[in-house]
Amino acid sequence: SNTDSGTYKMIWDLPKAGSLIQNEAINPDIASFIAFAPKAFYNSMMKPSITKAKSLIEKMAAIENILLALFLVFCFVFSDFKNTNIPILNMCLYAVLILFLIIGYTTPVAGAIVRYKMPLLPLLLMAGVNVLSLEKLRKFFPFLRSKRN
Repeated sequence: SNTDSGTYKMIWDLPKAGSLIQNEAINPDIASFIAFAPKAFYNSMMKPSITKAKSLIEKMAAIENILLALFLVFCFVFSDFKNTNIPILNMCLYAVLILFLIIGYTTPVAGAIVRYKMPLLPLLLMAGVNVLSLEKLRKFFPFLRSKRN
């Protein structure tokens, strides 16, 4: 019942994100989906990178990624799978793997990747601590040994 015959032109400005990650388009088949999986996981785990960070916030997120990767390597070096709680480790690793792949496939902006992976960081840290061996740590770092009277 509207009799308004005016025409309106819709104008908007949608600038590209400053931290846009350029990825090639993947074909809609399972082979290219699987072939892109390592890059999707890498993007989720390590973006934004310290070399391409422009702002202070991006640099802090990049340093967080580096520290997280170093912590996971540290936990793997001092690991002992004999005392590991395997069901908890599997739950943490599968949840992180699945969600990192989903984030890597669908999110082309580094700032959004940082936001989306925040709930997964406790699971990653839990997986690292789960495999960590206190005996190996105490052998390598003598100052961690408890002093007895």
